[in-house]
Amino acid sequence: MALLQIKNLSFRYPAASHHTLRNLSFAVNEGEFFVICGVSGCGKTTLGKLIKHLLAPRGEQTGEILLNAAPVTQLPSRVLAEEIGFVFQAPDEQLVCET
Repeated sequence: MALLQIKNLSFRYPAASHHTLRNLSFAVNEGEFFVICGVSGCGKTTLGKLIKHLLAPRGEQTGEILLNAAPVTQLPSRVLAEEIGFVFQAPDEQLVCET
């Protein structure tokens, strides 16, 4: 069973003329090392924020994001905080660390 599974995920920001993410699907199994890379503006941060549901941007989302087979939108905040990490590109923009 996949630890993280993305199924047909699409996302579009309000008033945007195109989707930032379109029909994205993949699975990450326990113990795997998974990298998301791409050019600036291709949707990496948007995807990360959608996975870390508490940071999800406003917009139109379709598809599923599952953590241990449960939709991230239905998981308690504590589970999301314990199970999903998110590191911003600029260290000074971190949410919880001063150093």
